[in-house]
Amino acid sequence: MNRPSVLLADDHSIVLEGLIRVLQSEYNIIGTAINGQDLFEKIKHLRPDVVVSDLSMPGLNAIDVLRMARAAKLRTIFVILTMHNDPGVASAACLEGASGFVLKHSAASKLPQAIRAALAGEVYVDQALAPQGSLNFLYSSSGYRRSLRGLTRREIDVLKLVAQGCMLKEIAGVLKISESTAGFHKYNMTRKLNLKTTAELTQYAIKHELIGV
Repeated sequence: MNRPSVLLADDHSIVLEGLIRVLQSEYNIIGTAINGQDLFEKIKHLRPDVVVSDLSMPGLNAIDVLRMARAAKLRTIFVILTMHNDPGVASAACLEGASGFVLKHSAASKLPQAIRAALAGEVYVDQALAPQGSLNFLYSSSGYRRSLRGLTRREIDVLKLVAQGCMLKEIAGVLKISESTAGFHKYNMTRKLNLKTTAELTQYAIKHELIGV
């Protein structure tokens, strides 16, 4: 019986080596990628069953590549690794079509389980982000629901603060997230809303009466 094929992506060779050790007994590791464009090209060429990718890749991030793969009608399953301990980031990734979201520090124990769940058609979210181990927790308990053309609840929180003139460092402090996570949410909003500047985001927030909400 053929083992599921897995393509790994991370810009640190030591991480890739660790992932190979964790997965090689159960899966067929068919390649590695070190940046987003490299990952997309290898998905097209190798057609893996599963992609395991770091969220923050050089150039294109994992969600960019996921969108490109979907647009190209490539049916690869995506399981995303990250250091971001933020349910909003997991929610955004899963809303875009990721089948798994695992914190890097727990990858050795949880990644094989996440891949098995994804191959079975389920969505796996690290229990550190969703204590019930399911995406339902992100929507019901934490309130990360689709709204305003697909924005998550956390993205709306960030949008409100952007519209109030807050910088990323200030947003991170208010929401108790990292500055890079705040930037990730802002980036995702511009992509979803097809906007380019902070001024356009502010105008959008005013139009939808988010100021003072």
